[in-house]
Amino acid sequence: MSKFLEKEDIRALELINEEVKDEELRNKLLEIYIQSFRKEEHYQVRHGKKNVSLDQDTKQANTVISNLSLEQEQLNHLVMKQEEIKELYKAIYQLSEVERNLIWLFFFCEVSLAEIAKTLGLTKQALSKRKIKVEEKLRKIIEKENKSNF
Repeated sequence: MSKFLEKEDIRALELINEEVKDEELRNKLLEIYIQSFRKEEHYQVRHGKKNVSLDQDTKQANTVISNLSLEQEQLNHLVMKQEEIKELYKAIYQLSEVERNLIWLFFFCEVSLAEIAKTLGLTKQALSKRKIKVEEKLRKIIEKENKSNF
């Protein structure tokens, strides 16, 4: 608190502490002196030539804490997503090379099924069925990994 008080205030508090021997009286005087800083349901502390509201500081602190909480939640979310991505990559590498290429081209390179089918000499419908089977296989691999981790 002393860093917000002016030198005169600090000296007055020190004098009360040093000179008043009766502990009960000393505590009452210190309390009265500190009460003099209160104003309109919130504390005002003289700081140089301007008044700083402790309520405002508290609100700012709460905002900072809320922001930190949100950042922590976002960080936790990102960590969880990163773990999920690692699991996905691990599962993808358990697929055959053909299956892996299909997943890679469609989901990561965003090549359309029509283009992939044309390149592989397959119909779009045949490739679509194959993609569904590969996705199901991938899902089962991930589920199996999750069960074995618990």
